[in-house]
Amino acid sequence: MQEQRLSTSPADADDLVRRASRGVTWRSVLLGLLLIPPNCIWVVQVEIVHYSGHPTCLSVFSNAVFSLLLVILLNLALGRLRRDWQLSQAELITTYLMVCLGSSVAAHDMLQMLIPTIAHAHWFATPENHWEELIHPHLPEWLIVSDMYSLEGYHDGRTSILEPDNYRPWLAPLLWWGTFVLVLVFVMQCINSIMRKQWTDNEKLRYPLVTLPLEMTKRRSASSLYGNSLFWTGFALAAALDLYNGIAFLNPSLPLIKVKVQDISRHFVGPPWNAIGWTPVSYYPFVIALGFFLPQDVAFSCWFFYLFRKAVQVFAVATGWGRLPGAPFLIEQAWGAWIAFAGLATWSARRHLKAVWRTAWELPGGVDDSGEPMSYRAALAGLGLGITYLVIFWVQAGGTVGAMLLYFVLYFALFAAVTKMRAEIGPPTHELGSMATTRILVELFGSRHLGRGTLVSFGFLWFNNRMVRSHQMPIQLEGFKMAERTGIDYRRLSWAMMGAVLVGLLSGYGALLGDAYGSKGARGTGFAGETFRQLQVWLDYPKGPEPLPILFMGIGAGFALLLGAARMRVIGWPFHPAGYALGMVFGLDYVWMPILLAWLIKALVLRYGGLRTHSAAIPLVCGVILGEFVVGSFWSSKPMYNFWIF
Repeated sequence: MQEQRLSTSPADADDLVRRASRGVTWRSVLLGLLLIPPNCIWVVQVEIVHYSGHPTCLSVFSNAVFSLLLVILLNLALGRLRRDWQLSQAELITTYLMVCLGSSVAAHDMLQMLIPTIAHAHWFATPENHWEELIHPHLPEWLIVSDMYSLEGYHDGRTSILEPDNYRPWLAPLLWWGTFVLVLVFVMQCINSIMRKQWTDNEKLRYPLVTLPLEMTKRRSASSLYGNSLFWTGFALAAALDLYNGIAFLNPSLPLIKVKVQDISRHFVGPPWNAIGWTPVSYYPFVIALGFFLPQDVAFSCWFFYLFRKAVQVFAVATGWGRLPGAPFLIEQAWGAWIAFAGLATWSARRHLKAVWRTAWELPGGVDDSGEPMSYRAALAGLGLGITYLVIFWVQAGGTVGAMLLYFVLYFALFAAVTKMRAEIGPPTHELGSMATTRILVELFGSRHLGRGTLVSFGFLWFNNRMVRSHQMPIQLEGFKMAERTGIDYRRLSWAMMGAVLVGLLSGYGALLGDAYGSKGARGTGFAGETFRQLQVWLDYPKGPEPLPILFMGIGAGFALLLGAARMRVIGWPFHPAGYALGMVFGLDYVWMPILLAWLIKALVLRYGGLRTHSAAIPLVCGVILGEFVVGSFWSSKPMYNFWIF
C-alpha cells in the first residue's frame, strides 16, 4: 500500500521507500522543534501584545510561510557549502507543518484565550456581579488559578513568572489543560486518519491551500517558482506596497495606499438601510491572490451570500420582523448549515466508514490500511478512548455525562465538516463568529435543563469555540496531502505533528505567562470576560428551548441541503452551500471584497486566456502572497503598520 500511495512520485520502489524515510528525519524534526518557540513568541507578541497583525487568523499562517522562506534561504546556503547537507522538499514540508501546528496552539483561538480565562474568575469577582455565590461554587478548582498573590502578579505585571509563589499555582491547572489539549488534537488526528482516504483518494478534494508551500519548496530550477519572472513581479509589487505603507505610517506626511478595511456603513444613516451595520471594504492583495485558488462558484457564493446577509438585515428592519429577539437569526441559519454539512460528509463516506469498521475487525470487505497515518483499528481505538477521556475530564469538572458526550460528538462532527470544506475549497480565512458547539446545545436544550455544572463546563470551553480560525484539524489533513505529494511517511509525520503540538503548548505557556508577569500585566482579559459574561447570562437568566431559533436552524440546514442538491443536478449552478454557511456569520466581513475581485479577475482570465493562462498566472499569485507575507511580517514585529485586518 505504501508503494501504491507513492506511485505518483519517481517509479523506483527502493527510492520511494528511501524518500519516505527521509521526510521526517532527525534534522527536519529538530529544526521544526527549534523554530516553534520563537514562532509562538512572535505570534503572542504580534496578535495580543502589539495587536499589530494576526497571522493565525488566516488559513495560511504568514509567520509559518515567513519561517519557511528563511529555512529555504539557509538551505540554499548549505547547498553551496556541501550538497548533501541540503534539506529535501519532504524535510522542508515536515518543518513547515510542525511550525504551523505549534503556532496554532499559541494562537488567538487557543492559549491566548485560555490563559486569561484560567486567571479570571477569582480576580474579577465583585459584590456587584455575585460571582462568589453564582459561579465559584461550581468552578473546577483544579483547572483555575485562585491564589491572589500569583493573580496580582499576573494582572499587574512588573514581576517574574520564575518567582516560585507566582508559578506554583499555575502548575496543576496548566498540566490538566495540557492533557485536555493534547487528547483533543490526538482525537482530531484519529478522525483524519480514518477519513484521509475518503476525502483525498475517493472524493479527490482539491486542497488549494497546499499550493504555496509546495511551490516554495520545490527544487530550484528554470521551471520552479523562483525561476519564473512572473513570481518576482508579483513579489516586488506586493512587497513595494507594504514597504511604502510602512514608511508612510512612520512618516504621516506621506499618504497611505488604503487597502485595509474601511467601513462604508456611515453612508447609510437612515432606517432601514442603517441595519446593515459594520460593512468593511478592503483590497488586501494577498487575499485577492489566495482567492484566485477558490473555485468560481465558491468565490461567487462567498461574496453573494455576504451581501445577501446584509439584505436580510435591512429586510428585517423594513418589515418589523427585526423587532423579534434574535431576528433575523443569521447565526442559527449558519449553525443549521454546518450541521447539514456534517451529516452530508458522514453520509457520503458511509461505504468507506463501513470498510474502515470491517478492516479494524478483520472482517470481509475491508481495505488495506497499511499506508494510512494509523491503522484503522488504532484510529478507532484512539477515537473511542480519546472521547472517553475528554468526557470524564469534564464530568470531573462538573458536567453531566450525557451533555459532555453530546458536546464532543457534535464538536468533532462540525470541525470535521470545516476540515473537509477547507480541503475542498481553501478559503483565505474561515472565521466563523459565534460558531460555538456550546451555544448550539444551549439553544437546543435550554440553559435551565443543562444544569449549572454543565454550563460552567461549557463556559470554559468557549476558548476553543469562539471563532474557528487557527484550528489544528485542517492543518493535519493538509499535512497528509502534502505528505502524499512529497513522499513523506504518514505515520512518522503523525508523531512529528503531535510533538509539535506539545512543544507549541509549552512555548505558548511560557510566552503568555512570561509577558504577563514581566511587563504591564495580563493581555486578553477581554476574551476571558466574554466567557464569564456569557456564563453569567446563562446562570442568571435560565431559559428553556426557544422554538424560533430552532426553526431557523432547520431552515439553514434545509437551505444548505437544497443548494447542494441543485449544485449536483443543475449544470452551471452558481451557488455553493459553503458560501451560504460562511457568509451568514461574521468572518467574511474582512475579505468579501477581495474575494469578489479575485472571482472577477479569475473569470476574465479563464474567459479570455483559458486554462493555460490561468496556470501561467499561479507564480504571479504566489509572488503576491509571499511578498506581502515577508514585508508585512517584518512590519508586524512592532506596533505599527499592519498588513492584515486593522
